[in-house]
Amino acid sequence: MVRFLLNGSPSVAARAVLCPIPCARHSRDPPAGTASRAYAEGVPERVTRGQNRSSVHVLLVDDYADALEVWEIFLSAAGFSVSTASDGIVGLEKARRMRPDVIVMDLQMPGLSGSEVAQALRADAATRHIPLIAATGHSRTDLSDARAAGFDSIVMKPCDPDDLVAEIRRLVGAASV
Repeated sequence: MVRFLLNGSPSVAARAVLCPIPCARHSRDPPAGTASRAYAEGVPERVTRGQNRSSVHVLLVDDYADALEVWEIFLSAAGFSVSTASDGIVGLEKARRMRPDVIVMDLQMPGLSGSEVAQALRADAATRHIPLIAATGHSRTDLSDARAAGFDSIVMKPCDPDDLVAEIRRLVGAASV
């Protein structure tokens, strides 16, 4: 069972959602730090534009390459502009530089965890307004940490792509996307 947990008021609502995005680790994962080195070496940004050329820009941050790829394909097909980062350090750098409309971020990553990145974004006046969606397949402790770090919503992996699209639209107020 999957839940979106909304941060904010004391009467926080939760709704259940099923999610088929893969979350198991595979041997095909890139070595830790690969994305950081590519970024430092000036590899061009990859921003996938959705078929509808949405003005909503989503930054996906996850160290699991298969999840990034599946989410990127689906969100692009849903009309979003999508950028990716494969660890917390690169995710924080891209968030500060690109100022996306919403960030979907794994909690357990090398370098900086999703909660650490969220805290850094919330502490920065230039990025504190960006809606944050935590994506995790882990424990209740992660959920508490994510709420405390300032995530606006939490998605349990694996996650139904249609539900993720709906949550992104709700957070950015872009029902017309």
